[in-house]
Amino acid sequence: MAADDHGAVEALSHRMIGFSDALDWRPLLFVEPVIAERACALCGVVCGTAVRLSCAHTLCRDCYAECVEQGRICPLDQEPFSEDDLLRLDCSASYLGKRRVACWNAPSGCDFVGPVTSLLDHFKQCTFHTVSCPQCHFPVVRSNIVRHCRGGCCSRPATDTVAKNCQSRERDSIQQARDELKEALGKVSEELISLQSGLNQCREDIRATRATGTSCQHLLEGQALRLNALNALCTSSFTEERRTVEKVAADVAAMKLNSSLTNIEVSTLRSAQSTQSNQLIAATEEVSHNLVRFCGPKTFHWYVSDWAAMKATAHQGHTASSESPKWNAFGYNVTSFVQLEKNENRGLDFNCYFKIYAGSNDSELGWPFSKTVVFKIIHPKDKSKDITHKIDADNDRENNSFQRPTGTSNAGTGIAPLCTAGKLHGEGFIRDNKLHMLLQVKP
Repeated sequence: MAADDHGAVEALSHRMIGFSDALDWRPLLFVEPVIAERACALCGVVCGTAVRLSCAHTLCRDCYAECVEQGRICPLDQEPFSEDDLLRLDCSASYLGKRRVACWNAPSGCDFVGPVTSLLDHFKQCTFHTVSCPQCHFPVVRSNIVRHCRGGCCSRPATDTVAKNCQSRERDSIQQARDELKEALGKVSEELISLQSGLNQCREDIRATRATGTSCQHLLEGQALRLNALNALCTSSFTEERRTVEKVAADVAAMKLNSSLTNIEVSTLRSAQSTQSNQLIAATEEVSHNLVRFCGPKTFHWYVSDWAAMKATAHQGHTASSESPKWNAFGYNVTSFVQLEKNENRGLDFNCYFKIYAGSNDSELGWPFSKTVVFKIIHPKDKSKDITHKIDADNDRENNSFQRPTGTSNAGTGIAPLCTAGKLHGEGFIRDNKLHMLLQVKP
């Protein structure tokens, strides 16, 4: 048996791709630590081109491409990376062919250690290939099978070194499978906990929606009562006016007043009646507008999505923003928007703002805006950790952000910063790459 070195060696098992049709995807027992530095930290494969991230993890070209598609974040420590931070590691076929490996029969006693290029030639001539004993079924080195059988193999299977090694490998394999199953069950348990939390949140949201619906129903019933009362008032007023006109006409006929004077008085009465009718119609329309305005939603939930991409943008020195859909609060057309930006300590500040957009009912609203605005960051599991900030617009009436918009919208006003991205991550506010926000407008 030809070999470069002999004796017990510590080997690391890695697979190669793109070097040799005979050796690709076969586990090789490398004895040089430098190979571990070039192997992918995720799949363990050694390929011709690899990259080392700023967090010191090495990725093969396939795993790196997948990480780029998933937002340029290392899956092992969740650290973002950019193209400028990468160190490219090229590994040629000739370089890898010179690396030293142990024989595949090393567990059976072979002490061959040599370059990759000589492994196949050695393996063909290796004398440590094992076969299964036809009597005790233990693996035995082929060159020892005759001596093994003649020596009474069934009476001493436990003394066979190869058999012990095989049993040890089987135990290790079973232990590894058990550990992997335990880890998988742990992940399933975590997913079940997360799913239960999501269901609880949905149940709470449904309850809140029902409560809001009940409140709106009460408001509608109250407005309906007011409309009925107004309708009765209109009917009564019209009847009284008609009686007045009839009485005046009878008096004019009885007194035989001058026809021209009669025409003037009748015209005056009709004008007064028309004015009062118009006022009643205007009051009815006012109640209708108020019904729409006061029954509108006052609390709005929304989610900041793709949090990882916003964080990566902010780490690059740019301001990352996300804005909620527009919604109607007491007739005002409003939104909430947030920003992530890098601070002087190289951390990320989380800013929160309130904005008023131009609306079709602006001419009927009170200006400047004088309601109370509440921002809230909702924790997915622990409501005691919710982060809240309140703005009383009535105490800041000169603020341009609260005046009637002259263009599409006013500039936003709010708090910068409300907190930091580190606090949101550290205390578990981010779930499924989203952040739950609430905007509330109070009278």
